[in-house]
Amino acid sequence: MIEILTVQDHFEISNIGLLILPDFSVPEGGWKPKREAIEVKNPNGSTYKTEAVFLMEHRNIRDPKVPTDLRWRVVLTIPEGTKDQVPIGSRVLVSREFKNQLLNGKEA
Repeated sequence: MIEILTVQDHFEISNIGLLILPDFSVPEGGWKPKREAIEVKNPNGSTYKTEAVFLMEHRNIRDPKVPTDLRWRVVLTIPEGTKDQVPIGSRVLVSREFKNQLLNGKEA
């Protein structure tokens, strides 16, 4: 498992679960929702293993100068997750293959 992000913020949203920030640019070729096993390493040293959903989200930004990359993003959600299980500062780890697929071989 390899780190894909450090949790900067999170929101509990009904019907979605826990939405984690930061988010990601949409890879070349687009993106379809994917379920992925993740490992969360909390700042206190504990580990939480679960399944996450990486899905594409559209943001309704009215400013026409905002680039498309900021309008369409891939977000990480944990359907059964809570803020207590994934506190700010936690590191999220995924398989190396999945990270490469999401980032098109580019570093975050």
